[in-house]
Amino acid sequence: MIHAANLTALTGASESRSSSSPSNSSQESLVVEYADEVKQTLQKKDYRPVSTLHRKTFAERTLAEHLVARALMPESYHELKPASLDRGPLPVRKSWEDHLWILPRAMAVPLIQQASYWAFPNFLWPVYMAYPLYFFGLSHFLILSIRHFQVYAEKWGTLDEKNIGRDRIPDVSIPQLACYTAHVEVLGHTGIRAHWGPPITGPVLALFGLDATIEDHDLHHRYGKSGRNFGKQSILWDHIFGTTTPREETAL
Repeated sequence: MIHAANLTALTGASESRSSSSPSNSSQESLVVEYADEVKQTLQKKDYRPVSTLHRKTFAERTLAEHLVARALMPESYHELKPASLDRGPLPVRKSWEDHLWILPRAMAVPLIQQASYWAFPNFLWPVYMAYPLYFFGLSHFLILSIRHFQVYAEKWGTLDEKNIGRDRIPDVSIPQLACYTAHVEVLGHTGIRAHWGPPITGPVLALFGLDATIEDHDLHHRYGKSGRNFGKQSILWDHIFGTTTPREETAL
């Protein structure tokens, strides 16, 4: 499914250039083409990087874009939500729920390899055999994680959703982990409206008020150059250097 693009980002980009610039006319044509764009922010301009991947057809995408396109979220994930929306009590995600979800999926490829060794004890997998399978396993796990988070984003809503929709994948970042690391990396950028932290470090660090939840990293992006909440797994160093900022929607 092809989703709508970030019209406000394109509009802001075109307004910032001289009308005589060749790139300006290109941006204007994009604005006309994306006239059906849903509202994504309360700001007069949307200064986030331009994202057009979701607008491209299958034939227009590069190989890298085809891979990244697997992570595209539904349009509702990026929409600005009405001020009257009431999501109800704040959900709290338990660490054991993450373990229960991650482990069976993370162990799939290692179990296949182990089963092979039981069946053929004298045959050890060469690198050219193991690498593609583990690469595929990790890639598949990332896609499953994204779809998993998508379910909760739809169910629980996202942070600051009445002021701004969630970011799309910027065009400039497309050319750019163990399973738990991948899980936390994706989790930190979902913006799911819940008290939800890393499954391994979270429970221990929470005892000292040093765990980094979804909102902690979301605030890091929300306030941009203010320089807050740099930690992804922990806000220990942020406390030491005075770069923490209070949680606004998920404070318990």
